[in-house]
Amino acid sequence: MALRDDILEGRTGFMCRPQDPQGIAPRGSAKYFDSLLYHDLDCSREGIREIAYKRHSWAKVAAISERVYRQVGVTS
Repeated sequence: MALRDDILEGRTGFMCRPQDPQGIAPRGSAKYFDSLLYHDLDCSREGIREIAYKRHSWAKVAAISERVYRQVGVTS
């Protein structure tokens, strides 16, 4: 999993093309500061936390680890 997999356009952040300084500033910055992600920070933060928890909670990581261990024949 890569960082870009955690960026949900407009919900958890914004993407820009690699090695594109104009994609970050000024276009990317303007896009962010004009967005609901910025203008409703409290709600945005809560939404980002919920998404992160669903994807990366200890319970989720444990379930993935257990599945991998079972696939390779390691059992408890």
